[in-house]
Amino acid sequence: MAIVVRKLRPYFQAHTVIVLTDQPLRQVLQKLECSGRLTKWAIKLSKYDISFEPRKSIKAQALVDFIVECTHSPPIKEARNKEWMLFIDGASNAKECGVWIMLISSEKEILEYSLHFTFPSSNNASEYEALLVGMKLVEKLEVKSQTAQNDSQLVV
Repeated sequence: MAIVVRKLRPYFQAHTVIVLTDQPLRQVLQKLECSGRLTKWAIKLSKYDISFEPRKSIKAQALVDFIVECTHSPPIKEARNKEWMLFIDGASNAKECGVWIMLISSEKEILEYSLHFTFPSSNNASEYEALLVGMKLVEKLEVKSQTAQNDSQLVV
């Protein structure tokens, strides 16, 4: 507690601190016959404007309203019905290969990925790897309609 008071001293000095609790902290800190440590805390905290208030109960509907307002998850149905474009590219050398994948929705949402593989492969094989990874991403999004495009002569 002493560390908190020392670190947050400017905040304690500038504002009224309201402690919501269901414990009798005010009575404990105001008792004169406290133990040594509680007396030290009471002295340190007495110079600040701290008020103790009982914790109020939250009605069930207020809690539900708060959760609904403060949590946002995009509906999955929207992603399924959109038309997505899948752009892929792969590159390789003698030791490794890498792929680049970009998904663009009809509302211009962009998901971009790049992956690095440590296995050797040919350029065509890395292009196929890019296509496979892109199709797995599309499958995870549960997209119903997509078009894949590639910059090589690979049949997509």
